[in-house]
Amino acid sequence: MAFIPQSTSRNAQRDLRTIDPSAIERIEVVRGPSAIYGDGGTGGVINIITRTPSEERLASQTQIGISGALGNLSGDSLGYNLQHAISGTEDNLDFAVSGSLTTTGGFFDAEGDRIPPDPNAQGGFSDAETLNFFGKLGVNLDEQQRLQLTFNHFDDTQDTDFTTDPSVNLLPGRQKARTLEGLNLDELPGTRNTLLNLQYSHENLLGSNVQAQLYYRDYLTEFFPFDGRNFSNLGNQIYQSRVESERFGGRLQIETPLFNKGAARLLWGVDYFNEDTVQPVTTFDRAAFAASGGLDFLPTGERTWTPLLELNSLGLFAQLTWDVSDSFIVNGGVRYENADVSVDDFTTLANPDTVIPGGDLNFDATLFNIGTVLFLTEEINVFANFAQGFSLADIGLVLRNAQPGFDVESLNPEPQQVDSYEIGLRGQWETIQGSLSAFYNESELGTTFTAPGTVLRAPERIYGVEAAVDVQPSDRTSLGGSVTLQGGEIDLTDDGDYTALDGFRIPPLKVVAYVENETSPGWRNRLQALFSGDRDVFGDSIAFGRREVESYLTVDYISSIQLGDAGTLQIGVENLFDNQYFPIVSQIQANDSAYSAARGRTVSIKYSIDW
Repeated sequence: MAFIPQSTSRNAQRDLRTIDPSAIERIEVVRGPSAIYGDGGTGGVINIITRTPSEERLASQTQIGISGALGNLSGDSLGYNLQHAISGTEDNLDFAVSGSLTTTGGFFDAEGDRIPPDPNAQGGFSDAETLNFFGKLGVNLDEQQRLQLTFNHFDDTQDTDFTTDPSVNLLPGRQKARTLEGLNLDELPGTRNTLLNLQYSHENLLGSNVQAQLYYRDYLTEFFPFDGRNFSNLGNQIYQSRVESERFGGRLQIETPLFNKGAARLLWGVDYFNEDTVQPVTTFDRAAFAASGGLDFLPTGERTWTPLLELNSLGLFAQLTWDVSDSFIVNGGVRYENADVSVDDFTTLANPDTVIPGGDLNFDATLFNIGTVLFLTEEINVFANFAQGFSLADIGLVLRNAQPGFDVESLNPEPQQVDSYEIGLRGQWETIQGSLSAFYNESELGTTFTAPGTVLRAPERIYGVEAAVDVQPSDRTSLGGSVTLQGGEIDLTDDGDYTALDGFRIPPLKVVAYVENETSPGWRNRLQALFSGDRDVFGDSIAFGRREVESYLTVDYISSIQLGDAGTLQIGVENLFDNQYFPIVSQIQANDSAYSAARGRTVSIKYSIDW
C-alpha cells in the first residue's frame, strides 16, 4: 500500500482538506501507533484510499447537487456540485479519472445570521470554490507484477466579500461573532495540493510480496489575515500568513511469510522523505485597517515568519503478525526514525532588524509495539496493545518567537514520544456487533499549542473509554451508536502536579446514535444524532482553550431513493430541528470574533447516475 503523508513540518492543521471526496473510494482509521508509520502517527493514522478502476471495460458516473440554508434559500446560501468519473479495464491496462467542481455559498446560523467565512480564525468552508482533478493509470506487467501512476490536484479558494467584525471584542459579555461586508483583500484564503505517486508491486519475489513507491507533493495554504496589534511577539502587526511546502519521498516494504505456512508474517522495509517548508507573511497598514473598521487590508510588505526548514527523515521498520492458533494472535514491531533539520538565517516579526543565525538539528527515536488478540469464543475476543508513537515538535512555532541572541543549534528539541496502552472487548454476532475499550497515553514531553501560535512542551497523559454497538433487528432496519469519554492532564512545572489539558486537546462527552430503515425496496432513510456534553474544569477562565463548554444536540436526516436505471436521488437535511448552538471549537475561543454559531437547518439534494 502506498502512503503519501498529508501533514507538513509547520503544522497548518489542514491534513483533511487536501483532496475532494469525489476522488475517494473509502477511508480507513488505524487506531494506535504502528512501526509502519513514522513522524506524526502518535495516536493512529487516517488512510484516505483513492478511487480504484472498474473491472468493466468502461464505466461512468455523473453527479450533480445543490445545497443551501433551508431558512434562507437565496443566492447567498446556495452551493452547487458537479462531478464526473470514468474508469475501466482493457487487457492488462486499467484507469480511473474524475473531476469535480463545488461552489459553496454563505453559511447561516439558526437565527438567520451569516456566519463569518473565517469562523474560528483558521479559515472556513463558506463562499468557496473547489476544483479537484484525479487520475490513476495501472498496468499489470504479468500475473504478479503491477505498475501504477496516481495524480491528484486539489484547489480550494474562499472568494468572499465578507469578514469577521473585530468590534465585537470590545462589547461587554459574551457576543456572537458577526460579519462585515466589503472585504478588501488581494490574496484569497485557500489551499492547493498536488500529488504524484508511482508504485510498483511484485506479489511473489523470492517468496515475498514487495511494494516500492516514489512520490512528490506540492502544497500551499493561505490563511485569513490576523489582527496581532495586541501581541508584541507578533510585532503588533496585522498580517496574513501562508504555509508553502514541497516534499518528495520513497518507500520500500516487503511482506515475508516466516513459518507454519505463513501463519507468521513479517512486514519490513525503509522509508525516506525530504521536505522544504516555509511560512512567509504579508503585513498590512494598521491605520487603514482601523479606519475601515476591519475591512481594508492594504499590503505594506513581505516578511518571513517561520524560516525555511529543510527536513530529511529516514525510517527503518519491521512489524510481525503471528497467528499462534485459531484463537490467539500476536503482533509486534520496532521502528527506528532519524531526522535532520536545516534552518536558514532568519528574522522574527517582533525583531525584524535582528538576524538570527540558522543551524542544523538532529533527532532520532527507536519505537516498539506489541499487541495480542484472544478469541474467547467464535463471536467474542479480548485485546490488549502497547505502542510507542513519534512526532517531531513543531520547530517552526519555536523559531518564529525566538529572541535576539537565540542559537538554533542549542535548541535541539526532543521529538514527542507517546506510550499508548489499550485494552478492550469485541463481540460480533449475526445481528449484533459491539465493542468496549479503554486507553491510556502518556508522554514525557508532550506538545500543546497556545495562542498566539506558541508551543508548550511538558509531560502529558490522556485517557478515555469508548463503547459502540450496532444492531440489525430485521433485514430492513439497523440502529446503533457510540459513547466516548476522554480526560487528560499536563504537568506544567514538571514536578508531578498535573492540571487539566485545555479544550483543544480534550473534548467533552460525545454520544452518537443512528437508525436506518429501508422503507421500501430502493428507498432508505436514516436519522443520526450527535450529543456533545459540557466541560467546566477551569472555573471562570476566559483564556484561549480554557472557557467552559456547554452541551448541545444536533440531528441530521438522509434519504436515498434508487430510481432504477435512471440513477439515485439523495436528500439530506443537516441540523434537522434548526438548533442554535456553538461548536466546541467556538466555545473555547478567547475572542468573541471567533465565537461563531453552527450552521442552521441546511438541505442538500444530489442526483447521480451510472452509465
